[in-house]
Amino acid sequence: MDHCAKPEIRNRGYEAWARAIAEIAAVPGVFCKISGLVTEASDTWQAVDLAPYIAHVRQVFGADRVLFGSDWPVINLASDYGRWHSIAMAALDGSSPQDRQGFETLNARRAYPRLQSAPG
Repeated sequence: MDHCAKPEIRNRGYEAWARAIAEIAAVPGVFCKISGLVTEASDTWQAVDLAPYIAHVRQVFGADRVLFGSDWPVINLASDYGRWHSIAMAALDGSSPQDRQGFETLNARRAYPRLQSAPG
């Protein structure tokens, strides 16, 4: 699932989104890409606005089914890659090195196995 299913962050649309995400996370084999959140937030968003959405996805999907997404180049509409990457990585503070590696690379390899053998 891309972009955490595009929650309505700018409208504080957390509760219904969180329930739906938990239902989706209960389905084995579904992964969630943490991306696209800044373009769903208000023009004056701060990291604290995104934190509950990231935390919920991490909680219900677990460390093995969550992966980082840059949302580049769309990210440039509301932020820049460096700021987004810093926020996403800060959400992993206190995580094990294995969980960090999963979030950054390994979970994507498991979610997209056909890309590993794609030419070029």
